[in-house]
Amino acid sequence: MIFHPTWKDRVAYLLVLTVCIGLVGYTGFMVVRGATVKVGSFGQALGASSILFALAAWLNWGAYSAYVRVHEGGLEWKDSHQEGKLTWEEIKGIGFKQYPKFAKPGLVLRSTQELKFLPFFSPALYAALRERCGRLPAEVEKKLGFRS
Repeated sequence: MIFHPTWKDRVAYLLVLTVCIGLVGYTGFMVVRGATVKVGSFGQALGASSILFALAAWLNWGAYSAYVRVHEGGLEWKDSHQEGKLTWEEIKGIGFKQYPKFAKPGLVLRSTQELKFLPFFSPALYAALRERCGRLPAEVEKKLGFRS
């Protein structure tokens, strides 16, 4: 099975991208029109909004191209800047790292007991992994939104 980031994440990046396209369009129109403002020019605003557009496009591409593939041999994942794979023999279970305001789930490696973080950890991915790797504690599942 192939898993992607949640639709909420992908739609949020798409909305940000849409706003950035609107900003670039508006400031570009004002530059062509020759409009000026007291603080500066629309050329500066066009440059800034173009940089924001490029950043939003990169984030949107990353959200739509990331995946985790679960199969009989193990896991494979790809993100905009990392990729890798693990076999089921290399995975001891599912663990988490507790930060002051949130918990971040990951896979515990059998050889080093380290936590390997995947590009994302959606509820659907957790449901597929808990069958093979075990569950997180109930309070962590609830905190992460994996349990109602």
